Amino acid sequence: MIKGKVVAITGASSGIGKATALHLAKQGAKIVLGARSEESLAALAEQITGEGGLAVYKSTDVRKRDSLEALVKKAREQYGRLDVLFSNAGRCPSVPWTILPWMIGNRWSM
Repeated sequence: MIKGKVVAITGASSGIGKATALHLAKQGAKIVLGARSEESLAALAEQITGEGGLAVYKSTDVRKRDSLEALVKKAREQYGRLDVLFSNAGRCPSVPWTILPWMIGNRWSM
């Protein structure tokens, strides 16, 4: 039921966001890619369109409201609407496994 839907994805330049964009494009969704890396977004949009899908991109920093608004605006300008916003962007700091017992015992039990 995703065919023809307009889907904006933040964090689309790699990982889960990229995989989701590729999958949904193959299902017929119209994809609006958002992430900070414009070069990666351009390459992904080219890949999607090269495989017969529809994709546009907008450099997006989810920490800035105006940047997110610009992503939504891009979707509306390109496709006339936005049906789905997959808010996927984020970063998890890398921590050594040795700290895990402390986190479980002290931080998470609060």
